[in-house]
Amino acid sequence: MFFKNLLVLLAALYATNVVLAGVVYITKTQAPVFVQVTKVRTVYAPKPTPVQPPIDPNTSLMFSLVNNLRAQNGLSPFYLDNSLMGVSQAQATYMASIGQMTHDSPYPDLQSRFAASGATCNGCAENVAWGLNDVQSAFNAWVNSPEHLANMLGNYRSMGWAVVNKYWAQDFNA
Repeated sequence: MFFKNLLVLLAALYATNVVLAGVVYITKTQAPVFVQVTKVRTVYAPKPTPVQPPIDPNTSLMFSLVNNLRAQNGLSPFYLDNSLMGVSQAQATYMASIGQMTHDSPYPDLQSRFAASGATCNGCAENVAWGLNDVQSAFNAWVNSPEHLANMLGNYRSMGWAVVNKYWAQDFNA
């Protein structure tokens, strides 16, 4: 019973981020087990903070442009999603390899294509473009297209994007 109570206490302390630092001596005598705790102090573990990987200047610019647009429309910012970056990279690479702007791919549907890059598709969308020279131009082209603008202002939480030989892809997920 004692060990069960000790385990319950330790589990409760762990769940509340309290750490007991010290030495625990357990001795067995003819009497029940005794526990002596020395040098006890309470330490509160810091809350983890999300860490974004270092991003290149073009990715930073794309996210700034899109998130500023969203803020102007009262929407929360997108988060960079590495798996969506992979989805976009794969689509931009595919378009460049066939020399054609398209939403098609070797996969039967968007969900399968997302899954191949480790992303989920819980309500997802994609923008593609071709022939634009820089991030600002691609962003402007998408803003001036009602369907593409709707994706950038859509009810999504995360975004990824890529460009390969002037073939652009931008993917979103809820």
